[in-house]
Amino acid sequence: MAITTKEPSKSFNNKDLMVWATYSLGYYDGEWGHQEYIFLKAFEIAPKKFSWVIREDLPNRHTLAGAFQTAVRNYRTLFLKRDEGKITTDRRADNTNFYSLSEEGKNWCIAYQGLLSNLYGETAKSKPKKADEMKLQSIENSEPFKIWLSDTNSQFNKLLLAPIFSCTPNSTKDDWRASLQRAKAQTPIEKKDIHKFLQLVSQFIDEL
Repeated sequence: MAITTKEPSKSFNNKDLMVWATYSLGYYDGEWGHQEYIFLKAFEIAPKKFSWVIREDLPNRHTLAGAFQTAVRNYRTLFLKRDEGKITTDRRADNTNFYSLSEEGKNWCIAYQGLLSNLYGETAKSKPKKADEMKLQSIENSEPFKIWLSDTNSQFNKLLLAPIFSCTPNSTKDDWRASLQRAKAQTPIEKKDIHKFLQLVSQFIDEL
């Protein structure tokens, strides 16, 4: 397929970074990913650009979402959007948040791989884990989960919980509940410790 999109900029910029982040995750050739995994990859590539002002270790979801949607609008032929997703508990459809690169998008990254990798880093050597596995791993590796495992009577910290569930401390309870419900649905039944953790986090949010 011919590449109709202009070549990437030789300077670091958000639009090209988002395309490269999607490619680095392996979201092409029939592989789709929720936009929030692309946000996380972009944050890994440029943490200072996409962090909170007061916490450089935390991704700023609003900044990432704005940068990603700008890339999608400007590179319409490079991205595909799938009208598919899970229905959240409050019946708000999450059906427009799954993305993949088009054939042109993949070829664009391959054609300019040298320039893009120099600016934004090498791609992963293999395709990513499925989204459900990635979500489980993010919970298991999180500080709040590790603290709770070591002391089940420990108190939760909303600031530390927020990035695990793609929320902010100012997110509504409905947003928290929807994200927690997705996490529960993605967690295998045998992962009883994670289910218990999610249950307690849900109670914590409800009681705030």
